[in-house]
Amino acid sequence: MQIRTKLALQFFVLVAFIILFCFSLIYLMLSQNRKSEFYNLMKQKAKTHAELLFETQQIDSALLSTIDEKYRNPLSSENITMYNVDGKIIYSNNSAVEYPITTSILNEIKLKGELQLEKSPYRILGITFKGKYDDAIIIAGDIDWASITKNNYLFRLLSSLYLISIIIVMFAGRLFAQRALNPLSKVITQVNNMPIESLETRLTVVNARDEIGQLAITFNMLLDKIQNSLKLQKIFLSAASHEMKNPLTSITSQLQVLQLKARPTEEYQQTIDSVLEDLTHLNKTTNDLIEFSRLSYEMNVGVAFEPVRIDDIIWDCKEYYAKVNPSSNVKIKFANLPENQDDLIIHANIGLLKIAFLNIIDNGCKFSANHTVTIQLMAHPTTMEVSFADQGIGMSESEREHIFEPFYRTNNTSGINGHGLGLAIVSKIMKFHKAQIQIESMQNVGTTFFFHFPRQF
Repeated sequence: MQIRTKLALQFFVLVAFIILFCFSLIYLMLSQNRKSEFYNLMKQKAKTHAELLFETQQIDSALLSTIDEKYRNPLSSENITMYNVDGKIIYSNNSAVEYPITTSILNEIKLKGELQLEKSPYRILGITFKGKYDDAIIIAGDIDWASITKNNYLFRLLSSLYLISIIIVMFAGRLFAQRALNPLSKVITQVNNMPIESLETRLTVVNARDEIGQLAITFNMLLDKIQNSLKLQKIFLSAASHEMKNPLTSITSQLQVLQLKARPTEEYQQTIDSVLEDLTHLNKTTNDLIEFSRLSYEMNVGVAFEPVRIDDIIWDCKEYYAKVNPSSNVKIKFANLPENQDDLIIHANIGLLKIAFLNIIDNGCKFSANHTVTIQLMAHPTTMEVSFADQGIGMSESEREHIFEPFYRTNNTSGINGHGLGLAIVSKIMKFHKAQIQIESMQNVGTTFFFHFPRQF
């Protein structure tokens, strides 16, 4: 079922129920009002008859009966009967009509003073009367023809109005649903008309404050993400193929040259060294690609985190890098650290965090003339800050916007060995740990990376 049909149906049912409820309430209230008017009329007649019979000495029961019979409508079923306190009938103005009045009913009237009864088709009222000379119980009843006639007319009128109303509501509901979903239909039309070969087109946002506008904005944001993802994928594939192709081409060329003729031993040794260098670069590129793919997968399936002391990870990274690169110089500084060592604990994955820190250290040492990186650990109220500062070639502001893209390398790093995957891996790992990244850099002065980790309290 389409949303338009479902919305129109829901609107129809809701409004039809509200109209039915209102009409029913009107009918019941008017019916109750007419019923009260009838009993009030019976009460007035009963009191009038009692006062004439008991308070006026010139009128007796025979004369009162004669008066009632003369002025009563021949079609009326009205009967006013009076009982004494012992339950005996002392007056009745219409002997042709009798009500089933029992002793228990008379006793209940005595007890309550007034009692309303409905004995189909009659409505009966019983009251007590205290006169100057005697007390009595008066039973007055009749068929309420006025209420029956008016109620029937009202029922027919409200039923007709209800049928007309729900027909109007049905068409109004369809119109309402169509107008309400018209902006959504326009969005669907725009999406269907978007060219497949281009992701540059965006949906038109008419009203950003309503749900349809929010949907269009969300869809445009999704298109932005897809476009950026495809752009990164294109760059990644281009750069990856380039990084893999160059070493393989170089290796193939050098080996083909050796096959042309015999060479001195020194040339063979030089070629072997060059091929090993290319293979090392190719092996490093392959390992980083595998690591990058593994991180992308783990971001979707999740990795294990545990409480770790961040200062221990920094010391481990310094010791490990000093072994593999003896010419490097990694300095560590601590500032504003908490007195309680447990406050140095963060929630992290040790293996991934070491990979990120080692990549940053390697970049800093590689791009610094003195191969020096200074690591500083500083505690803040809600975060632990780890900074890596080098005295290298630095980068411009425009370059800083792209350094976390896979295979991106700045113009002044073309002569330095590398393939541009290290910082992309660092960026993914920091997203894992919900760490904020900040960069300060100045060309020919140096670069400092700041990582702010949420503290584990």
